[in-house]
Amino acid sequence: MARRATRPSILAEGSFGAFVLDQLSEVGDVVARPMFGGAGFYLRGSFFAILYKQHFYMRVSDETIGEFKKRRMKPFEPFAGKRGTSHKYYEVPPEILESPPDLAAWVRKAVRGREGS
Repeated sequence: MARRATRPSILAEGSFGAFVLDQLSEVGDVVARPMFGGAGFYLRGSFFAILYKQHFYMRVSDETIGEFKKRRMKPFEPFAGKRGTSHKYYEVPPEILESPPDLAAWVRKAVRGREGS
């Protein structure tokens, strides 16, 4: 009988997902769940971000999209070049991802925007 290939979880220790979770520790009780080859991130039950192919995308609102566009960040595009771009999720700028206090502030805005929708 053929064995199924195993691959490390996107959230496994030492992975980019583990780094993102560590960076989010200042936010509080963030939960990450594997999802379609990536991971979804939740805070207090609100889905606010996607980790996919070594990129971290956060939900945007009318209030927050300007910060992403100003930094020329791209929307989530799971099927490159094909239909399926989500303009509700944009990649988080590296300088924000690398700063837990700044990342925490962006997450709070993303969740606030999600709760208001």
